[in-house]
Amino acid sequence: MWVAGQILSHRNSNVYTVAFSPDGRSLVSGGADDMVRLWDVATGRQSAELSGHTSTVWSATFSPDGRTVASGGGDDVIRLWDLATNETGGALSGHTAGVRALRFSPDGSTLASGGADDTLRFWDMRSGQGTAVFAAGDVVESVDFSPDGRIVAANVAGSAARTWSVATGRPLVTAAGHTARLDAVAFSPGGEILAGASGGDPVIRLWDASTGVLVATLDGHTHGVYSLDFSPDGRRLVSGGLDDMARVWNVATREQEGVLHGHTDSVRAVDWSPDGWTIATASSDNTVRLWHSP
Repeated sequence: MWVAGQILSHRNSNVYTVAFSPDGRSLVSGGADDMVRLWDVATGRQSAELSGHTSTVWSATFSPDGRTVASGGGDDVIRLWDLATNETGGALSGHTAGVRALRFSPDGSTLASGGADDTLRFWDMRSGQGTAVFAAGDVVESVDFSPDGRIVAANVAGSAARTWSVATGRPLVTAAGHTARLDAVAFSPGGEILAGASGGDPVIRLWDASTGVLVATLDGHTHGVYSLDFSPDGRRLVSGGLDDMARVWNVATREQEGVLHGHTDSVRAVDWSPDGWTIATASSDNTVRLWHSP
């Protein structure tokens, strides 16, 4: 049974993204008020407000070393924030429509971004230059790297997920089965499973990441699912959706282990803490909530 913890208020702003820092001591969130906010996990207090975007912040994530936050907004810009000063450390421009998804490679050398311009882009973090552009055929709502950093996954046209070789850009597998555009893709910590979810489809699908073959479905949400994250040990998956709930699943048994009640609107983002003891959920009810394992 998960225990409800702190409630972090975005005042009058829907919250669309949330992520833990690598050490689990901080959170970053972003939403409709164009702000990136940093929070102290232990106290639930806001530690910084980062202003620079001129439209909704759709995605924000920490670099693996915890020194940088990357945020993407409806202003088509990726902003990089130096956490030593909480000042902008630069901006990456190239998307021609809103930046919807961001993910650092495991070694932090590359940032992948997905946009409403139907492209998946890659950025060299040393030079700040774009290195590759993949056509997705649809708004890219989610992107994830495999644990070894060699493969990247994103949603593509046809209500599917696709993986590519990072080194060559060659498409590898396409995973299908959903009835609407995917809003979330996630590799398991071992890299053997690729999970997908759609805001237009209440069923979560798990595929063999190497073949794209469907291996399981998780059925419990009563409306579409916006977000997914595996626990650090890979044994569980948390999902959030349009039914205002976050749900915790046992990956081995495919059974639902818990329902996180409390939000009063759609759960738009979920993230598991690095130690596996806390889940953060972000919602259109203007809050981020923390849930603790007993």
